[in-house]
Parts: sequence; C-alpha cells; structure tokens
Amino acid sequence: MSYITYFDLLGTRGFCDDSEAYYNNLLRFNRAVCQTGAILLDYGQVGVFSDSAYAESSKLSVLLQFLTLLRNRLLADGLFFNAVVKRGSLGIKSVSEHTKNVLVLLSKIRKSLTFILPRPILRVWVYLLISL
Repeated sequence: MSYITYFDLLGTRGFCDDSEAYYNNLLRFNRAVCQTGAILLDYGQVGVFSDSAYAESSKLSVLLQFLTLLRNRLLADGLFFNAVVKRGSLGIKSVSEHTKNVLVLLSKIRKSLTFILPRPILRVWVYLLISL
C-alpha cells in the first residue's frame, strides 16, 4: 500500500497584487518541491502544478521526511503550505504509457475488425477511440 499527499502554498492571494513577488514565490515553491522530491526517487513520485503539488511513496516515513524537509526549506523563505496525507495511490499514468496502451489496443481492434467493418467506418471508430 502506498501513501499520498496533496499540498498547496499558502498566501498566494496575498502576493497576487505584486506580480514579481507572485512569480518569485511560485518559482521558489516549484524548485523546492522538485529538488526535495529527489528523496522520493526510489519510493514514489512527486508532481507540481502552479501553487499545488502531490506526492506518492511506498513508505510513509519517506513521505513524511519529504514533507518535513520541504517545510523547513520553504520556511526559510517565509513560505508555508497546507498538506494532507492518507493511504492510497495517485493512479497517475504517464502520457507516453497511455499512448502506448491505446496504440496497442487500436492495433488489436483493427486486426480483428478489418474483416467485419468497411475501411471508412473503421477509421471513424478508431478516431473516436483516440479522442476519448
């Protein structure tokens, strides 16, 4: 069983009026998450988007260590975040993995339907599958 966390930077509304401060704080947050996330390399994954981030780890102790290190690093810059930790899985598939799976599926479907459906109908059906 894995453990997950979701957290977001506090106070972004407060520095929205100053675009330079907003940019710099988001940059600090993103860098800190990515660099501190190296601790998760052998145990999970971490992702960041704007002023929010998520992480997954197979070891709770490693996930908590990641959050502690990140908190200490951001605290030095006067930045804070809220976090929640729970048992679970993010269930994220990379785009390349998803694309590969869709192409394999389409290849199998095409082979099995070539004799059943006329080619123009098959193309429309394949297009609809890809756009899902």
